[in-house]
Amino acid sequence: MGFSLAQLSLSFVIPQHPADVYASPIVLISFLLTFLIVASTWYSHHWLFDHLFVPNAATIVVNFATLASIVWLVYQLQLYIHFLPTPDRAYATVSYLATYAFAWVMLALLYGMCLRLQWRAISEKERRSALYKTGRLGTIGLATAVSTVAMAAFHQPIETTFWVIFVAALIWRIASRKWLGNASAA
Repeated sequence: MGFSLAQLSLSFVIPQHPADVYASPIVLISFLLTFLIVASTWYSHHWLFDHLFVPNAATIVVNFATLASIVWLVYQLQLYIHFLPTPDRAYATVSYLATYAFAWVMLALLYGMCLRLQWRAISEKERRSALYKTGRLGTIGLATAVSTVAMAAFHQPIETTFWVIFVAALIWRIASRKWLGNASAA
């Protein structure tokens, strides 16, 4: 995760004039969103390693795939911003969203694998918290993937998927309270 943050900072292009840094709000917004994604992923990853992680061949491979996808996500942000004002905008958006979906699905898969391996060894509170986190990650990742494909297939604005991500997270939060209680607080 630290490498992704370093890569994010190295992706900055030095403008001709200092005031140009603030000339395009989309660049700042995209940076902040990607920083939040990387920081959120770091937190989820840290919690996983602190509470659940079981190192075996399968979990290590999935963990490396997750980490690689986060690094790739930062690169995809660069492409997205670069091609935003061009006719290639839709393709750059799909590429960014596909990477985002893959990263979250891989992290959800890793959570699920480790939860299954640790099921009897962890407390009920940790189990509910892990189920919540696994579901949240999986819901957001799958909603992103399905929305991206649907928007592209039906020739709808691909950027709609960014809203779907927030809606999916909200729906998961509400639904999981019914199923798991207030596990999100753990």
